[in-house]
Amino acid sequence: MGDRGNIKIVSAFEGAPPLYFYTHWTGSALPSIVKEALRKVSNEGRLNDESYASRIIFCTLLQGDFEGSSGYGISTWESGDASTIVTIDFKKSAVDIAGVNIPFDTFVNL
Repeated sequence: MGDRGNIKIVSAFEGAPPLYFYTHWTGSALPSIVKEALRKVSNEGRLNDESYASRIIFCTLLQGDFEGSSGYGISTWESGDASTIVTIDFKKSAVDIAGVNIPFDTFVNL
């Protein structure tokens, strides 16, 4: 059946489409995966560099499965019938989970 989820990346750049990272198996773990990823991003000083931050977030999502051919995806649309969506909003510098916005610095210290 799967445990589908999406991480939605909202760019601070006006007019840029959102970017979606899809997971087939770890949707319910996305809040903790995103927290771990944003800690890495923050520790590396990349919170203001969306391209590096997005790569770090995706690599954290993969959890070392760099050679696999299924289970994860990248798109500009919401993939699959995800039960979990975590939004990382670089415009607001916040994470949104189920309609609750949490600033980056607060979220990584929860």
